[in-house]
Amino acid sequence: MTLLTTDVLVVAAHPPELAGLRALLSEELRGRVGDRTVVAEAVGIGLAAAAAGTATALQRYAPRAVVLVGTCGAYEHRGGDLAIAQVVAANRIRLASTAAVEGRGAFPGPMGITVDADVALSAALAGQSVRPVSVATTLAITTEDVLANRVADALACEVEHLEAFAVATACAQGHVPMAVILGVANRVGSSARAEWLRHHEAAGKASTDVVAAWLRRGAPGAIRN
Repeated sequence: MTLLTTDVLVVAAHPPELAGLRALLSEELRGRVGDRTVVAEAVGIGLAAAAAGTATALQRYAPRAVVLVGTCGAYEHRGGDLAIAQVVAANRIRLASTAAVEGRGAFPGPMGITVDADVALSAALAGQSVRPVSVATTLAITTEDVLANRVADALACEVEHLEAFAVATACAQGHVPMAVILGVANRVGSSARAEWLRHHEAAGKASTDVVAAWLRRGAPGAIRN
């Protein structure tokens, strides 16, 4: 049952990634920004939790647009020039299986493994300062350097994020425009966890700063005729 109709739903995997929006939206992470009603909510960590959490949030809030924020890792082979705390916007999100990448597994033919972000919404959010990238969503964090390079090359992706495919799929099934805005917190591979611990707060705030600025501009691209 829909409890609230909102213009923009901002989601993240877990609550700390939404902290940068509290000053704009209140401690409850909901409110009005200009003429727009906005809700921010954590939907869960990992593919399964994020898919279920996003589907529930879509039903509850009936948003006109969804923006996923958070942090990501950059693949050295294809995103090696991305700086820490640089903000990226997804143009394509691909489901990644390391078994499939290494030829030891395969996705069944009818299974969807690619989702595109909404072009108009992403462009309105990104402006000139945010780099468009392809995002790989893996079941687990990739912690081995050679495997990270194989995933990046096989899927032609610059960054890795554990929830993007789940959120994008739920929005596509609900016919809700969706964009992904992420801050780079680490390089994917053996140094990922240590780097993420050092940089995730700055990277997460960089992503929410972009979204907050967009909301203050009236959230262009969120409302369709």
